[in-house]
Amino acid sequence: MLLKSAIDYDKIFGELNIRTRQSGDRISPLGRGLSKPLRRLQAEANIPASLRDSAPVVSDERGVVWGYEIGIDERVSIDENTQKVLVFKVYKT
Repeated sequence: MLLKSAIDYDKIFGELNIRTRQSGDRISPLGRGLSKPLRRLQAEANIPASLRDSAPVVSDERGVVWGYEIGIDERVSIDENTQKVLVFKVYKT
């Protein structure tokens, strides 16, 4: 397994979609206290430019909830009120 992340299932709005980065995507990475464009965070995470457009992103109706090598958005983080957890596992093939 390459990566593992968990989110609060009850904080998801609508359906989850697995897709690639889209223009205007932003995320507030857990623990960073700020929102940044996904493209900028991918560069900061040293994701090779050749992979950035194909890196997986999970989103709901309100925006990005998880980005490859970026992690989860604060909006869907687990807290003391969490009752249901959704775990993402990314495997290298």
